[in-house]
Amino acid sequence: LRMVEGNFVPGGPAKYQVKDTGTALALARAQELQLPIAEQVDSLFRRLVDEGGGDLDHSAVFLTLKKMNQPGASSPNN
Repeated sequence: LRMVEGNFVPGGPAKYQVKDTGTALALARAQELQLPIAEQVDSLFRRLVDEGGGDLDHSAVFLTLKKMNQPGASSPNN
């Protein structure tokens, strides 16, 4: 419901999500595990933070996905 209403007031800021996904991926690498979905999630949150959304709620990753799917949007790998 928060996403539909555009309410991204932080409950759990996106910058902490990046910290947590980064930690999880580092632990996975140390065990020689591959977590491709976690890597994609980490990439999306890093993009949100890089675009200035680090203090928004983690649900604001919706804004990144929305931006990526607009006509003429750049690839997530750019």
